[in-house]
Amino acid sequence: MTPQPPHQNRKKKFRTEPSAGKVMLTFFWDERGVILEHNMPRGHTVTSATYADLLQHHLRPAIKSKRRGRLSRGVLLQRDNAWPHTARSTVATIQDMSFERLTHPPYSPDLAPQ
Repeated sequence: MTPQPPHQNRKKKFRTEPSAGKVMLTFFWDERGVILEHNMPRGHTVTSATYADLLQHHLRPAIKSKRRGRLSRGVLLQRDNAWPHTARSTVATIQDMSFERLTHPPYSPDLAPQ
C-alpha cells in the first residue's frame, strides 16, 4: 500500500458560527421611493393581527410624515395573496383606513413573464 500524501491524512476542521437566522423585512414604496422599511422582531410570525398593526401604527404615520397629502388623495395598496394579507380582519382594517386594495392575480404559468 502506498503512503498517502500528508495533506490527505489530516482531517479538515472548519470553524462554524451560528446563523443570524431569518429576518422579515417589509418595504412599502411609491413612485418617489421607499416610504417604510419595517423589520419584524426576531421570532415573531406575520399574522393578520401583526400585519394590520403594521398598516395602522407604522405605515399610516410614515405616509403622513413622508408623503404629505397622500392620505387625503387616497392610498392604493397592492399586496400578494398571502393569508395575512387577505384575512377578513386585514381587509376590514384596510377598508377602515380608506386604503384601496389592488387585487393580485393567482400565479399562473401562462401569465408569468418569461
